[in-house]
Amino acid sequence: MLTAEKIRKQQGDYICRRCINRLYDADLERKDCLYGFFALCRCCKKEANIVTGFTTSGKLKLILK
Repeated sequence: MLTAEKIRKQQGDYICRRCINRLYDADLERKDCLYGFFALCRCCKKEANIVTGFTTSGKLKLILK
């Protein structure tokens, strides 16, 4: 199961939803993520909302990832 902590360990603290979807082949929507702040994503180098956690629906989508 993929969690926010595992993503942070692998990719760093500042990662956006688009990069999570691209890197982990997840199909996360805006409502599936909890956002902390707006900053520069380490992966794509673009300003974006940084994912800090996932809602229940987001966690369910990441169970098999």
